[in-house]
Amino acid sequence: MKNIIKIRHLIYGLAAMLVYGCSENDTPPLEEPSDSRYSIAITVKNNSLASTRTAVVDPGEDIYGKQHATRVQLYIYKQENEDYTCVASEDISWKHLDGAMTGLDTRQQGYRTKYQDYEDGTQYMFLAVGFDDTFTGTSDSPTFQNANSVAAYGNPGSVATIGKKLSEEHFKLQNGANINLIAQSELFAGSETFTKQQLKDGTALSRPIILYRRVAGVMGYFKKLPAEIEGTKVAYVKLRLYTPQNKEIWFLPQMPIGYDSPDIV
Repeated sequence: MKNIIKIRHLIYGLAAMLVYGCSENDTPPLEEPSDSRYSIAITVKNNSLASTRTAVVDPGEDIYGKQHATRVQLYIYKQENEDYTCVASEDISWKHLDGAMTGLDTRQQGYRTKYQDYEDGTQYMFLAVGFDDTFTGTSDSPTFQNANSVAAYGNPGSVATIGKKLSEEHFKLQNGANINLIAQSELFAGSETFTKQQLKDGTALSRPIILYRRVAGVMGYFKKLPAEIEGTKVAYVKLRLYTPQNKEIWFLPQMPIGYDSPDIV
């Protein structure tokens, strides 16, 4: 499963926005609020290639997977020279909790940032991260259990550090955390960059942030395996790694030399 979260941003206001749900193949347009010059929208979309929490199927069957996001954190970075510095970390209070722990399809939600100190002529990167934490209680008053990706990588509010450079940041397996959490968790990340003017004129509404599932691992799909090898029945397939499993990954994909798009890597 390739789980995707799309985010657009509601800037400057304090009020919560309307919540929308939609199906995988029929995503309705987001209704713009009256002060839409400062608007963004957040969409969690499910596309599948592989998953550890949704059954793996033949890619040719084109079966969509589910996403399990229950918490979404927005980190705002201000450009400084060739890098970006974190200036805000905000819990967007993700509303689509009903059914999330068993899997949902596309969901979207509006949000307005608490951070308001945008400067003219400056680029701001809006990095959104989704976590598949579990919770007790109701969706209106959840008690999060700090499980799955939160147990693996830490509390969403502390994953990025205000004042720290984006180039220094990684998702890191916490000290003492079982490495198996990496395979059992769903962690999403994606970003878009806007100026203050683009936030005002609605450009941010037309350019959604797409959050791809971030994993430090390997996925494989195999078919046409031989039933026997030199008279011995094949019992299993073993994948061997020549280096230890990664315990950390960059917030955003780092492109290999010769590539400029994560979609083709």
